Amino acid sequence: MSQEPSDHGAKRFVRPLPSNPNLDKQRKLAKVLARDYWRGESETIERVRALHPKPQHQRIFPERRPAGDCARIRLCRLAAHEAKDRVLTKSPADLFKAAVEASDVDHVRQLLQSHPDVVSMINEPMFSFNSPAVHVARTNLELLDLLLAMARISMQDQLEKAASACWNR
Repeated sequence: MSQEPSDHGAKRFVRPLPSNPNLDKQRKLAKVLARDYWRGESETIERVRALHPKPQHQRIFPERRPAGDCARIRLCRLAAHEAKDRVLTKSPADLFKAAVEASDVDHVRQLLQSHPDVVSMINEPMFSFNSPAVHVARTNLELLDLLLAMARISMQDQLEKAASACWNR
């Protein structure tokens, strides 16, 4: 069996190209053909079957995603891109402030563990109305516990350093 389209019915679908074919117009016609095929229009399906005896439908006519899926994919890509930009352009202090304001406990924990200088900012008045992070996190108990625990550890470290400096005199 050959890969050539059979003459049975194929001739009625073949149209000669104009003397000066426009590539953009041919692309549009191909898109219309693919759209009509996936919509299930009988004449288009008959045309595809006549011209392509064994079409590889997924390759020749890729199925289009519903508009909602495309929007979700775009939003996910945008969110990933924004997250990457945020990490690359903001300082750890800005990231800490944004994570506390968003009540993102995991991100705050990661920042506090990976950037020791951020721990000292827990009591800094860097939020609205010159309030510290504990004030912003007052409604999120998990975040509040994390901030208080890290502030306590930081305070203990500072006291130990001060005590060792006094004893070394």
